[in-house]
Amino acid sequence: MRRAAKNAQWGSHIPILCRVVDKTDGAILEMGTGAFSTAVLDVMCQRDHRQLVSLENDQAYYRMARKYRSDYHTVRFIERWDFASIEVPWGVALVDHRPLQRRRVDIERLATWADVIVAHDSQRYDTGFERFRYWFNYTRCSPPTMLMSNTVDVGAMFG
Repeated sequence: MRRAAKNAQWGSHIPILCRVVDKTDGAILEMGTGAFSTAVLDVMCQRDHRQLVSLENDQAYYRMARKYRSDYHTVRFIERWDFASIEVPWGVALVDHRPLQRRRVDIERLATWADVIVAHDSQRYDTGFERFRYWFNYTRCSPPTMLMSNTVDVGAMFG
């Protein structure tokens, strides 16, 4: 039972991610695939035929995510995050990849490219979000999830 509770925490970002996807337009970037986010984003993007790009650097997760490939959903294996071509416009960018310390680097890379950045496990981001004009820390589920944007008032979106 303890393992099931821990695994459920891996999906603590899903409620806020779904709300953000529903309230935005444009392509979606998923950095780090998983049993929760990849399946949910795939269903939501299929519904609206919205472009989804999932990037993964772990072979096991990549093999799991490949089954979602379609005309609207691209799934790519990334050897090194430095080589990931993420500097293009995104409506939403989910940052939930490993290694954890790499997330801050990629949040910076996405700051001018993504309308809304959704960063799972935000208890580990004690700094960095203040460089954004708008931010909102979703703490209803644990671990928390940070929303960041320079163009969308994410606090008003959910306030």
